[in-house]
Amino acid sequence: MAEFLSWIDDMELHDPHLNGGIFTWYRGVDHYSVARQDRFLYSIEWEVQIRNIRQQIMPRVISYHNPIMLQCGDWKQRKAYFKFENWWLNVEGFKDLVQNWWNDFVVEGCPDFKFSMKLKMLKQKLKDWSSVTFEELNNKKNTLLSELVETDLIQNDRVLTEDEMMIRATVLVELEELAKNKESRWRQKSRVLWLKQGDDNTKFFQRVATAHRRCNTIDRLIING
Repeated sequence: MAEFLSWIDDMELHDPHLNGGIFTWYRGVDHYSVARQDRFLYSIEWEVQIRNIRQQIMPRVISYHNPIMLQCGDWKQRKAYFKFENWWLNVEGFKDLVQNWWNDFVVEGCPDFKFSMKLKMLKQKLKDWSSVTFEELNNKKNTLLSELVETDLIQNDRVLTEDEMMIRATVLVELEELAKNKESRWRQKSRVLWLKQGDDNTKFFQRVATAHRRCNTIDRLIING
């Protein structure tokens, strides 16, 4: 068991919250022996992809063990609140884009009403732009990775020309910029301020952000039974 527990720690597996009880194994008529023997374990990578993960104890009829069910998925959709993302500032032409939007908004009324309405309109513009731009950056990253693979295949057969080496260097620089944007995005979500950005900590930031999301989830409320 010591080796098994060590393996769980090494693989960084997570045991989700168990609903419906504490124990999954009972022995004897009066349950003089009980234990938590059954559980699901999953990896951090799986948790990043799938939300709302929990274990549910099911009724047992004959067996000493309660069956457990793994529940997961977006069964409760929630509206995401608006948040300015730092990686937007790294996108070329972002400030000019915001200024043009602001100047194009036409709102009638007193100054404070106009200012409030413009902020609401700008918020929607930013949300739409962010969604489209983030998808475009992902597509660009995939294209750059494909170009990098093609260059590596050529390099396996012969020495790269000077132009090909220049193209490869340009691709690597662009990929690095995209990686910085991704790390900036996840660092902001994780709210980790003590760790310096730029040291390839994206995976760590993802884990912290996921942990925040898990802790902030209200699974259910029980009032007066």
